[in-house]
Amino acid sequence: MVSKISILPISDGYHIYTEPRELLFPKVSAENIKNIPARSNDWKEWKSPYTPTLITDGAQKILVDTGAGKLVPTAGQLHNNLKKEGVTHEDIDTVIITHLHPDHIAGLLIDDSKMIFPNANLLLSEVELNYWSSNPKLDEINIPHEIKKMIRTTAEQFLTRYSSKIKAVPMDFKITPNIKLFAAPGHTPGHIGVEVNDGNKSTLIVGDAFLHPLHIANPGWTASVDIIPETTIRTRRQIIKRLRNEACSMLGFHLPVSI
Repeated sequence: MVSKISILPISDGYHIYTEPRELLFPKVSAENIKNIPARSNDWKEWKSPYTPTLITDGAQKILVDTGAGKLVPTAGQLHNNLKKEGVTHEDIDTVIITHLHPDHIAGLLIDDSKMIFPNANLLLSEVELNYWSSNPKLDEINIPHEIKKMIRTTAEQFLTRYSSKIKAVPMDFKITPNIKLFAAPGHTPGHIGVEVNDGNKSTLIVGDAFLHPLHIANPGWTASVDIIPETTIRTRRQIIKRLRNEACSMLGFHLPVSI
């Protein structure tokens, strides 16, 4: 018998990226992008939502990603929005980290003196932990040096502060009978998604496998921050195949809620 399950996107706010084409679609010509009128405003600036997800499975409360914390002034709203839903930090049993990019983990770094979700284990994939523990130079991604430094520094801070709470798991780890991880590498080497089955259909929480709706229609359009682009494409196509062939829906951290 499937326990009562709810899936609730919780906004952490947003961030506005100026001239985002080089971030989102660096290998796609400007002319091809301009020929998509429905998205024409996105090429001047892109207002990206930051959306963690709260899963309630019976008595368990599981949070997927934690937002950007204090990194950008228009984000860091996760904690107040959890309170509005009647959920305290102490209520969270598990935090799943899809990958160790700052906009997904900095919500755990908002207070230098304490762990933010004191009763929660923090789950991430073994591959992801091993990658960021190796002090990667991030030579694979074409972004400014200072941004690479910020990404590495935030990952280091997270790994140091939460070393006693981190549980590194296989990429297909089952959390409850209704909730399991699935491999979604490419954006980072150990990127994971979360599959939630309510007995009728599955919801795939895909993190940053897709950064923009156009990545769904064009899975070969990789972003400059995708560490292994070829693997990103394969992951996207696998997810799209499931969306077409199975009774499932999708939530993405940077996507509109209704996909």
